[in-house]
Amino acid sequence: MRLSGRLGEDDACAFLRRAGYRVLQRNFRCPAGEVDVVATDGKTTAFVEIKARRAASRVGPKEAVTAAKQRKIGAVAGWWAASKRKAGPMRFDVLAVTYGDGKPSFELIKGAFDLSEP
Repeated sequence: MRLSGRLGEDDACAFLRRAGYRVLQRNFRCPAGEVDVVATDGKTTAFVEIKARRAASRVGPKEAVTAAKQRKIGAVAGWWAASKRKAGPMRFDVLAVTYGDGKPSFELIKGAFDLSEP
């Protein structure tokens, strides 16, 4: 049976809410691409990439978001901020949702990458 991306995103959003995030939008699409979740964490807008898996993977969630994917998420974040006329701190998070023995486990990496780095 194939793991549903929708299930992973539903569980991820529920986890983010429990962690204090306010989910603003799911699956924001624009000409630059798509980001899984746009949320606020305090005064920071977080663009969250969700990685759902059936079991522990050899590749960690942070490493699964390649440099090309990071640039794409950054471009999408720019589109989102411009479309909402939103300024302020932004952050890029990665959330791994792993399905093992009946219930999901979560690994949230706040500030998983920084596009200002070379």
